[in-house]
Amino acid sequence: MSFELLALLTAFSYATSNIAARWGLRYSTPNTAVLFSLTVHAVGLSTVVLLTQGVPSVPRAALYLVVITGVLQTVLRSCHYLAISKVGVSRAVTLRNTHPMLTVLIGVTVLGEQTNALNLAGVVLIVGGTALTSWRMDEQIPDFRRWYLVLPVATSVMTSTVHPIRRYAMLMADEPLFFAALVGIVSLGCFMTYLALPLPRDPIVWHRKALLPFAISGVGETMAILLLFFALASGPTVIVSPITATSPVWTVLMASIILRRIENTTPAVVFGTLLVVAGAISVTLGRHW
Repeated sequence: MSFELLALLTAFSYATSNIAARWGLRYSTPNTAVLFSLTVHAVGLSTVVLLTQGVPSVPRAALYLVVITGVLQTVLRSCHYLAISKVGVSRAVTLRNTHPMLTVLIGVTVLGEQTNALNLAGVVLIVGGTALTSWRMDEQIPDFRRWYLVLPVATSVMTSTVHPIRRYAMLMADEPLFFAALVGIVSLGCFMTYLALPLPRDPIVWHRKALLPFAISGVGETMAILLLFFALASGPTVIVSPITATSPVWTVLMASIILRRIENTTPAVVFGTLLVVAGAISVTLGRHW
């Protein structure tokens, strides 16, 4: 299977996971969604690894890098599900995919890197799309708080960090299945530690109507991470990233059909999503122009 198709399946898997999570969050809490998703991820892929190839021998540096992304994945997934519950799945996913803009801004302002017209056009598109997606959000979302926007921005920052780290690890050891399973194990361990700490947080709510959507979401998220590892193992980030960045388009399309009674997908959100995706692709391609 080509890495382009793997990247496209990654985007579709993420979209499926997002829609299912939004449905389940009608009856339960973000922390429950995270716990369910990470359990499916860790147990499912670990079982596959043990039944097929066993634990392979990989360079220690690659192992450490994947463990780091597993820790980041815990925070990333927690922020993402919380963002879905606060601002809706369409906005949360679209704002998450603004991460190429952050890469360009950091490169130019901090590292003194050169930019080009395609980079700048991409940044303008992302800014415009973000503005449209967030337009009058306080009027459309009950009990809206400005700090809700921090959640998708945090996932955007971590996504821009996690992808290149995983690509680098894959260059050292071509073990996508094992690495994807390791991410799940590390993430689940970190989240269980968080739940064990005496901190204020949303409760774990096992509502029967949320179980199937959360199971679908967990499988979708797990498959997305696994497919992404396989795509990065055989294809360059400059091609894989733009294709996976189409996830918001699929998410908005599915939300308008499946979640039309519970998700407010306005024309501004749709157009803003298209601008953000176009901007993400432009920025990614412009960095290697």
